[in-house]
Amino acid sequence: MTRSTFLRSALASRVLPWIHGARLSTGAAVAAAGSAFTVSNHNHRLEFDRRTGGLLSFRAVNQPEQEFLPVDADLPAFVIQYLDPNREFQQLTSTGARHIEVAMKHGAVVASYQQLGGVSVDATVTVRPVTGAPASYWSIRVVNTAGLAITGVQFPFVVVRYGLGGKPGSEALLIPFWMGRLLQAPQPQQLTPDSPRAWQFRPETQATWHYPGMTTAQFLAYYNDRAGILVTSRDPSGSVKLIKAVHREPGIRLGMAHVGDWPAHGARELEYPVTLQAFAGDWYQAAEIYRGWSLGQPWARTPLHVRRDVPGWLLESPPHIMIRLQGDSISKSDPN
Repeated sequence: MTRSTFLRSALASRVLPWIHGARLSTGAAVAAAGSAFTVSNHNHRLEFDRRTGGLLSFRAVNQPEQEFLPVDADLPAFVIQYLDPNREFQQLTSTGARHIEVAMKHGAVVASYQQLGGVSVDATVTVRPVTGAPASYWSIRVVNTAGLAITGVQFPFVVVRYGLGGKPGSEALLIPFWMGRLLQAPQPQQLTPDSPRAWQFRPETQATWHYPGMTTAQFLAYYNDRAGILVTSRDPSGSVKLIKAVHREPGIRLGMAHVGDWPAHGARELEYPVTLQAFAGDWYQAAEIYRGWSLGQPWARTPLHVRRDVPGWLLESPPHIMIRLQGDSISKSDPN
């Protein structure tokens, strides 16, 4: 299999189970140091702001001198979008909570947010290392007793530097859109600016750019010649998400929005984890990590040729060839 073929097959996969109450593995730790809480394992080290619960630092264990996150960016832990009574989009951010408590509990960092934006909406974020896993596992629970029509929860909130400090120009961004986009040494003008509108379903933002759709996999990866960061959603159900890399001053936001199915009266915890981990290599290694997870899911575990729910006529059907003619317009017969 060629590298280009592998990219297509890995990115076309849509959908490690969410592990509750897992024990810390050897070398994994949660600790307090100064103004930050630290989560670490054999793969990477995270730091969280003890006041806000926002992510401050991500470093690969094998490249501890390389910081992925910008300094003093003052980022939220999550953003919630909802529709007001006039059906206009509004936002609540973690930093707008009336009360925030960040603590170490049961081998995890747990951040609790009460009365977001002064309304009766609370949230809890939990980040924990899991036994034997290179990834850290992230979850969010939202309690909505205000009757808000929540349209999406943007979580986690990760912004990385454009320049990571390795070989100049070696940075690359992998986006699982269509057949896959690979941006070498990405620049701000190549990315959509981050804004509330970027995370809303509107006619002008296209109705097929979400996952599952034109976005064909649940991950984003950014790396250089030293190390990389991989953000994944491990959702075997294929729930709707917006997965985008956007320009968020002063860096690149590796963003995910979990869309729909948030109760107007009640609580919901994401039924699947979001994970962060470091990796060594390029886009191929990042896609291989995601592919390894996806091939273990029920819809991909059994090869197509032995599945019992596929009719024989489909497996034995003859091939066909489609040629797409391209030109400046349908009124011209310019050469392709």
